[in-house]
Amino acid sequence: ILDGGRGGGAGDAGHVMIEVPFSGHILPGSLGSPTEALLFPTNPHVLPPEERARVQHTLKSRHYDRRLELTNNFGVEMNILDMRIVDAEGDDGYCGERFAVRGATPSSVLGGALTAGPGEGWPDLHIRYRFKDEADFGVPGATTAAAVSRKCMLSITTDLAGKQSLPLLVYSGEVMVDLERPDGGTHTVHCVVTKKRGDERPVISKSGLPCMHDWVANTDEGRVLKQAIGRVFKSRST
Repeated sequence: ILDGGRGGGAGDAGHVMIEVPFSGHILPGSLGSPTEALLFPTNPHVLPPEERARVQHTLKSRHYDRRLELTNNFGVEMNILDMRIVDAEGDDGYCGERFAVRGATPSSVLGGALTAGPGEGWPDLHIRYRFKDEADFGVPGATTAAAVSRKCMLSITTDLAGKQSLPLLVYSGEVMVDLERPDGGTHTVHCVVTKKRGDERPVISKSGLPCMHDWVANTDEGRVLKQAIGRVFKSRST
C-alpha cells in the first residue's frame, strides 16, 4: 500500500504494511455418488430393462426422474445451500433444457439448507432428465460422437466445502465402428443418423444391434468385416 500523505509527492511515498489475521484448515473428504447414477442415455431403449419398466409411465413425455444417491464423505455435518445445472462445454442452454433438480431443494425446506451428517446421504434428491427428440440428433458436419454425447455439471454449493461439482454425462449407447481402408482412409459407421433426404434434417435410423445387422448384411464393408470376424473365431476354435 502506497502512503502518499507523507512527503511532498509521489516520489516520497512510503510503504505501509497491514497485517490481516487469517487461519484455515484442510477439510478432507468429498461428495460421493455411484458412477452409474450420473450417466444418462439419449434414448429410453438404452436403459436397463428393470429401470425402463419402472419409469415407463413417464417415457411418453420423454423424461424420467432418477434418484441422486449423494453421500456426505466429509467428517463433519454438511449443508447444501444451492444446487444448479451448468454446462461444461459452452453456454448454449443445452444442459438447462436436458436436466432439472427435482425433489428436495435448499429453497424448499425450512432453513434453506439440506443437511446430512458424516457418512449419511441426502435422501430426497432427484434429477429430471429429458430424452433427446429426433430433431436433436445429428449436427450436419459434426462427428457422430459430438452429435450424441455431452457433458453437463451439477454444481452444489455447501456451507463448509465451498462449491462441489458432479458430472452428468449424456451418452448414446449406440454401436459405432471405424473401418480402416487399405489406402489408409477411414469409414465411420454409426447407427444414429442416416443420410439426409433432400434438404431435410438428418433422420434417425434403427439403433443398436438391429442397425448393425442391417449394415453387415447390406453393405460391402459389413460383409467383409463379418467374414474377417468369422475367420478369427474359426482359427481360435481350431
